[in-house]
Amino acid sequence: MSDIINIYCDESCHLINDGFNSMVLGSLIIPYEKVKEISEKIKGVKLLHGMDAHNELKWTKVSNNKIDLYRDIVKLFLSDNDIRFRCVVVPVKSKLNHDQYFRTHDNFYYVMYYYGLKFVIDNGLKYNIYFDYKDTNQSQELDTLKGFLHRNCDIPISNLKLQSILSYESQLMQLSDLLTGIVSYKNRGLSSSKAKTELVGLIIDSTGQTLTGSSLVRENKFNVFVWTPQKCRGNNA
Repeated sequence: MSDIINIYCDESCHLINDGFNSMVLGSLIIPYEKVKEISEKIKGVKLLHGMDAHNELKWTKVSNNKIDLYRDIVKLFLSDNDIRFRCVVVPVKSKLNHDQYFRTHDNFYYVMYYYGLKFVIDNGLKYNIYFDYKDTNQSQELDTLKGFLHRNCDIPISNLKLQSILSYESQLMQLSDLLTGIVSYKNRGLSSSKAKTELVGLIIDSTGQTLTGSSLVRENKFNVFVWTPQKCRGNNA
């Protein structure tokens, strides 16, 4: 097992007033020594389908005329046991009461990432955790999240590196965006896109996950945690 793990974090429908009821925060987990190999494989799939290797994969770009490309990208993820994915689903944002817990929605966003990451953190390993760039306040929030992980996962602060990057800079952040989008699409109950519905079905059929219910904690490949407000009451995170 690698001593260094890279994690690529992306989100879907995370804004409080974006018109979507559910929110998904995804984390793609991969050993450091596999990063270059898988990144090159993703570029290879892009080139195979006539796409420039440096063009960005995005869930919002999935369409019927690009389904072969995106299907092969998902199959690449499914075929490699060293790549894992975990996500946190907040199914009903309208039920959130941030004032009751003296927090902002941005605070809540990182609390949810704490719940997503704490189950994949091993205190004997080092972690490079990358977040899709959100705003200029992100570095302060990431420092707070690092502190939570340090204290509650009993991991040395020197073993944690958290930083934001632009998604077009990382093939693996793009893969995280795609898988997060799949879970979000299912949880929003959408089916208007044939291509997106096919990708949702591919993940469900291959992993045995419903995507709308929590996985068993021991589920390793594709783990879904559906959060509800009641579960967090009394928690200091």
